[in-house]
Amino acid sequence: MMFTAATDRTVKQYINGVLISTHTVTNSYVTINRIMAGYASSTYRYGYEGVMLCCRVYGKELSAAEVLQNFNATRGRVGI
Repeated sequence: MMFTAATDRTVKQYINGVLISTHTVTNSYVTINRIMAGYASSTYRYGYEGVMLCCRVYGKELSAAEVLQNFNATRGRVGI
């Protein structure tokens, strides 16, 4: 799974290198103050319990072609 955030406030979600959703944030700014995995329910927080192949943070929004290229470059490591 991968997310991108653009300067026009568009956030895109990819799974297995394929775009599955696009959302535009409607307030005047997008702030990412933490990167985490897991989920929250009410006041309870549940950490990620699994295996993560890699985590990368880029200083620019990746194009759909770059997302797919990165997915294809690492997919063989986990047998996808």
